[in-house]
Amino acid sequence: MIEHRSACHLVRAEARIFGVRPEDRVYQGFSLSFDASIEEVWLAFHAGATLVAATPEMAHAGLELSRCLAESGVTVLSCMPTFLSMLAGDVPTLRLLILGGEACPDQVVERWARPGQRMVNTYRPTEATVIATYADLYRGKPVTIGRAVPGCRVYLLDDSLRPVRPGWPARSSLAASALPVATLGS
Repeated sequence: MIEHRSACHLVRAEARIFGVRPEDRVYQGFSLSFDASIEEVWLAFHAGATLVAATPEMAHAGLELSRCLAESGVTVLSCMPTFLSMLAGDVPTLRLLILGGEACPDQVVERWARPGQRMVNTYRPTEATVIATYADLYRGKPVTIGRAVPGCRVYLLDDSLRPVRPGWPARSSLAASALPVATLGS
């Protein structure tokens, strides 16, 4: 079970990582039963930003959600890479795009990265209080899980619970099966 102090730490750490501002409009499209909704709701509330809860039209927009997001002036979107890859059009109002919940393919970065919009990959083992790591994404650069969120440490372990060497390629069979363990720092 996640302790309240861990959830509070996440909110403060993500405020530092993502820099959501009072003038932002954060889309809330995840089910409240999914841990990623904590990111959406509390990113907005902590910054004093507007939380744009999905309307029935948005929830059923399918490929046209990008139009709905732009019309609503959404500036911050947290979603899974597969979801993003299914959107029909750009969302010109976005300034922050947070991805997580699954591996982010290079082609998603190539399609969605643009000047004036920050794109961040997060690694989300729920047991580590929503996210444990983050990395900024850029066209032509490898997608990584990045570094530990502020105030935490991350240890990558292999199937035998031995530490994986720093810098080990994520595509290797050993690192692909690595188990991340995040601990709250002091």
